[in-house]
Amino acid sequence: MIKIPISPRVTLLSNVLDKAIAEYKAPGKVMGPPNDNPKLSEADLIELMRKGDRVVALPDVHAYYIDKLDEDKVKQFGQGLFPNSPLISLSGRFHYPPKGFMGWHTNSNFDGFRVYATRAEEDNKSWFRYYKNGKVITEWEKKGWNFRAFKIEKSSLYWHCVYSECDRYSFGFRFKP
Repeated sequence: MIKIPISPRVTLLSNVLDKAIAEYKAPGKVMGPPNDNPKLSEADLIELMRKGDRVVALPDVHAYYIDKLDEDKVKQFGQGLFPNSPLISLSGRFHYPPKGFMGWHTNSNFDGFRVYATRAEEDNKSWFRYYKNGKVITEWEKKGWNFRAFKIEKSSLYWHCVYSECDRYSFGFRFKP
């Protein structure tokens, strides 16, 4: 996992995404019911790993899908993050309400790079958790925009999940390897 530093390209994309959030009418299309005890622990991950790959988190998710979005504009500015690697598609656009989450999954159905732009409305109230080198790592998000990238390969599963105690917005981008 790589944190992407603030740069002029990141700032331009942030501005486009801020506009998308301002135009969003909450709640969007609901994805999964609330759950006060989502399966996001290391023990939950170990149980899932024994069963094999879990490509997507469904049905273990509680978030809202942001259905109205100027995709062309978002893709245009998203491409600026990795100008030498073709942008394949958007891979998510979600609003996580307080107690929103997406369970452990790998996204292994599409090899390549993923970039997630997430905006947390409060400091240290949401996190991105992943498994690397036999350890579960939790990264708490700061208020405002947080950008991270990671590589998805079927040969080396990248297990990850998210949780939020505040409003959190997430926009994903798939790039060719």
